[in-house]
Amino acid sequence: MRLNPQIPVLKEKQRYLVFEIISQKTHSLEELVDALWLCALRMWGDAGVSEFSFWIPANLYNSNGKRGVVKCNNESVEKVRSILAMTKQIGHDRVVFHVVGTTGTIKSAKTKYLSMEDND
Repeated sequence: MRLNPQIPVLKEKQRYLVFEIISQKTHSLEELVDALWLCALRMWGDAGVSEFSFWIPANLYNSNGKRGVVKCNNESVEKVRSILAMTKQIGHDRVVFHVVGTTGTIKSAKTKYLSMEDND
């Protein structure tokens, strides 16, 4: 018999915000992560950001297409949207983040918004 480490009812539900970066330059994943974390910590502090389950999956960021995904829990979607809205620059380049859509699974984020095929 296999023991589950956590009851499924107690697991927090995840949401995936698909965003587009409007800028004149392409940015690396490291630059993007630094800018978003800096803005998040300024707005909400360490304790606030720790409640969001805020994460940027590396395999879901396309620097050429300037699109990517931010993962968070379902209770903090609006707060993460505010982080994206308030991030005005990456490095020294001015940018605007546009949230294209919100999904509940990575597969639907890929098929609806990122035009990536599932390679499973």
